[in-house]
Parts: sequence; structure tokens; C-alpha cells
Amino acid sequence: MRAAELLYVHGGLLLLLVSSILHVIATAAQVGTWSACTLEAASDGFPSPSAQCASAIVPLCAGGICIDPDGQTITLFLKRILATSSIPTNRTPARNVWVVPDRG
Repeated sequence: MRAAELLYVHGGLLLLLVSSILHVIATAAQVGTWSACTLEAASDGFPSPSAQCASAIVPLCAGGICIDPDGQTITLFLKRILATSSIPTNRTPARNVWVVPDRG
């Protein structure tokens, strides 16, 4: 059984829709090479967990949200912290977390 069918069988029609939209965006993204960086944007002298940073080129309009006949793209800055093996066994870890802060 395919993943899409499995989601529908379990009543996850909304999840299927969200999954499809995220798939379109994810497959359209051209993610650069991940490299080591600090968790904070600026060093304050305190120890910081390590993170990985990259940039991704994504379409300005994707998934039918808007129409862009010119096919414009934007560059997103990405930062991730890799999971460790110390995840509690009673919880399922998140596979993807996207945080886009509003810097006004």
C-alpha cells in the first residue's frame, strides 16, 4: 500500500493534502550543501549547540497558491539541528520542523 493510500485509509484526507503541498515545495527546492554553523545568529560568548546551515532556492509561487508566469524564485536560509539517539521511546520524533521567524 502506498503512503498516500495509507493516509486516506486512516481518515487523513487533510494530511494527504498537506503532504502533497509539502512534497511539491520540497521537490522544487534546490538545497545547497549543509555546513556547520552556530545555533545563534551572533556569538555571545556562551556555548552553543551546533547546527547546520544551507540555503534553498524555491519557487515564489507553489502548489497553486499564486500565479507567477515568470517562474520567479526566492532564496531561503535554512538552519537545522540533527536529531540525537536520546529521544524518549514514548514519543515519536518530528521528522521536519520549519520555523520562519517574523523579523518585521
